[in-house]
Amino acid sequence: MMTNDGTAAALEAIWKELLLTPPAPGKVEALPCLPAEPASPLSAGILHVPGNEVIRRVLLLALPVRLRSRIAPDHRYSGLSLEPLPDPDQPDTIFQLALILTDERFSDIFSILTADIIAALSEAHDGSAYLRAFMARLNRWQELFGLFNPAGLSGPARQGLFGELHLLRELLLAGMAPGPVLTAWTGPLHDPQDFHFGPNAVEVKTSAGNSQSFQVSGAGQLDESLFEHLFLLHLFLEVAENTGETLPQLVEQLTTAAAVDPVAAKLLETRLHQAGYFHSQADRYQTEGFRVRHSTLAQVHEDFPRIRMADLRPGIGSLSYTVAVDQLLPYVLPFDTLLTLLNSHV
Repeated sequence: MMTNDGTAAALEAIWKELLLTPPAPGKVEALPCLPAEPASPLSAGILHVPGNEVIRRVLLLALPVRLRSRIAPDHRYSGLSLEPLPDPDQPDTIFQLALILTDERFSDIFSILTADIIAALSEAHDGSAYLRAFMARLNRWQELFGLFNPAGLSGPARQGLFGELHLLRELLLAGMAPGPVLTAWTGPLHDPQDFHFGPNAVEVKTSAGNSQSFQVSGAGQLDESLFEHLFLLHLFLEVAENTGETLPQLVEQLTTAAAVDPVAAKLLETRLHQAGYFHSQADRYQTEGFRVRHSTLAQVHEDFPRIRMADLRPGIGSLSYTVAVDQLLPYVLPFDTLLTLLNSHV
């Protein structure tokens, strides 16, 4: 049988290998995740759920029985279940903490999650440390599982993400370092503005088709009173099948550019996940292409057409409004001006 080096691809291969000879009902068949480290308590396996023919993928963490009281069955994770299982060989001293995939629609992201857990546990050296690291990483991924849509990103979400990634690339091509640029990217965190560089912010908006306007979400999004400078980058996009640049192509370029800084590369991966983009779904985006037909950079100030927080009267709730693109013309400025200002705050 195959062994496993702890990567997502290797985990996927081991599960497929184990599925060739499923275990009996109620049993688990597993292999070590890190064969080069015999003391590693991690293993990848499949569980045959008793009472039916369902086979589940699992990640197993062997822990001392004294820690068993800290674990209760937990089904609060979307698409996952956390179960303490008896160890078949050493039931009096060891139990297996099993992270079980309960929704096969999440199989691709489960491989990524388990590989991340394996990497996180590499620095632990005793049962309590293993358990703390395991739970900390699982809780970190809980939000990402909630963001993962088996159908992929919606059309507007793809268009918006392309706009933010386009600006990321432009800043990197202009010579800015990946670390500060990716740290500044706050769009996936649902911040009102997409980028924050010290006291300055940049919001990216896109339009496509026959639209001559873009939508603004909330009174705070274009409220420059919160910043020294607030800029708006508007991209008019042509979106078509089998032409232009695809999201996976742009992501690949950025991944290559960020690779010079391991911390930045990891942050890019995290931000993409938080934006709802997962590499396992890249095939869904391979035919839709984007082309930037026109780019407009404007500074939000003076009589720029927008609503500020101070403009709202008491009792007004959430709002959205549109801004006509041609109204940006009096506020346009060169991209180099933006670069000079941003570079002074990185």
